[in-house]
Amino acid sequence: MKNFLLFLIPTITINLYSQSPVSGILNHTNSYFTMNAYNSSYDDGSFAKLFYDGNKKLIHFWNSDNAVPFTGLYVGNLYSMGKLGVGTSSPINNLDVIGVLGFRGINASNLPSSHWRLYFNASSTVDNGLQFRVNDELKVNFKNDTFMFDGLIRSKEIKVQLNVWSDFVFAKDYKLPTLEELETYIIQNQHLPDIPSETEVIENGVNLGEMNAKLLQKIEELTLYLIEQNKQNKAQQKKIEQLEQKVAALKP
Repeated sequence: MKNFLLFLIPTITINLYSQSPVSGILNHTNSYFTMNAYNSSYDDGSFAKLFYDGNKKLIHFWNSDNAVPFTGLYVGNLYSMGKLGVGTSSPINNLDVIGVLGFRGINASNLPSSHWRLYFNASSTVDNGLQFRVNDELKVNFKNDTFMFDGLIRSKEIKVQLNVWSDFVFAKDYKLPTLEELETYIIQNQHLPDIPSETEVIENGVNLGEMNAKLLQKIEELTLYLIEQNKQNKAQQKKIEQLEQKVAALKP
């Protein structure tokens, strides 16, 4: 009994051992199928070759020009139950791309047309995923507000969003520690008040926004110390001048 291979193309049934063309488009030779142009408007004289490689378990789509061993596929939805390789015949991941990967017009249903997004292990919501904007911005949204990077980041500018700042130091009710209190704290703890110790920084790292605010707090406190020191210096200088005048008046 002859074996038959059926292609699920409407109204077309192909006999593997038949040499006759099917609708003038698909033909079978001894080693592969040839697929001709749909009609004259698509015809440049070339054709596609279709054959199966049992050794690699691959279906090959080749161009009639052997120097161009690839024929583009225009499809709607594409489903793969295994691994899909682009630029490689030996994919090791669900999707392996060797070469440049380009994206255009990737949008979620609720995303404005001026934006496009790419999601990794995430839903199509703003609060969970990796979002790219077309206006030269990169926005990263993670559910737990965590982004970890092990390496060097080079940037011309970094903006940290904060909801508090250190100008409370200049409030009238702010209690500025005395220099004696500050000295005692440093001797006991080996670091400034409100600033993490070396051990804490090595273990937990540094919050850039919080650390900048704390450093500014210390600068503002230092400014207040200098202002107070300047007042004392002026008062002392005035007393010195007064004493000098008295001494001069006592001279015969």
